[in-house]
Amino acid sequence: MGLAKTKVKFVESDTEDLAFHIDGIMNFTMVSENGDIYSGDIVGTTEPDFSFEMYVGSEKEGYISGLVKTGENVQLRYEEMLGGEVFFHLQ
Repeated sequence: MGLAKTKVKFVESDTEDLAFHIDGIMNFTMVSENGDIYSGDIVGTTEPDFSFEMYVGSEKEGYISGLVKTGENVQLRYEEMLGGEVFFHLQ
């Protein structure tokens, strides 16, 4: 199992009174070095979990977990509900 200690800071928004929702299971997946998506069927639980409701100026930290192959270079993919994606290299 891979654990990614993750920190997010909500810096700015057009509307400060609307919350930003982030979910460690729904928004993130582990991607193999060959581009395969690891199955999310079995996921370890972590404390603190990386699922938050945030407002501008807030900062949160937690863990994202997933099953990965030992020794493989894995990327963490963040996918917005509206379709955008960002990839992070995990080391």
